[in-house]
Amino acid sequence: AEVVILAGEREIHRGDGGGVVALEWDTTTAHNGALTLTATLTDVFQRVAELSRDVVVDNGGPSLNIVSPGADTLLRNPFDFTAEVEDVGGIRAVRFLVSGVEAASLNEGPWTTRINPADFPPIGPKALEVIATDNGGEVTRRSINVEFGRPELQVTPVSPLPGDIIAEPFVFEVNAVGPNGVAAVSF
Repeated sequence: AEVVILAGEREIHRGDGGGVVALEWDTTTAHNGALTLTATLTDVFQRVAELSRDVVVDNGGPSLNIVSPGADTLLRNPFDFTAEVEDVGGIRAVRFLVSGVEAASLNEGPWTTRINPADFPPIGPKALEVIATDNGGEVTRRSINVEFGRPELQVTPVSPLPGDIIAEPFVFEVNAVGPNGVAAVSF
């Protein structure tokens, strides 16, 4: 009897067989992703029996890209720290760090967290790092350098909103925020 084992279309074993046939297969020779393993037994009378199993090959850590903020950016106010993370075997955890201090750890996407520079004193250069771990325990790291600066004064509209139609007396309302408080708002 002859046993032939295929990984997708590629033959990874051919030999005499019968009983238990074991194969230690180096998965690093295959592409990551879904793959069908097929064992075909042909006996001396040319009768054929076949068995297939779908598997997922995962030969490395997750793909990881820091989406925002951009490298070498001056960040004064709270911002979204966002990463794109993918892995054929799934993601176990994604950690977000600011100069080595964990800011967030997420177990499911979307892979984003809000960072307030004021929570990570002092102002100045910082390293933003993302560490992604897949379900197989493989780890990928990416980092960028940014700078945290003093917060800016912020004035945001409350009412009326863009596109509102006003016809009678109305209240013009804003939200004013400053790092050391707000002394006055003039209209």
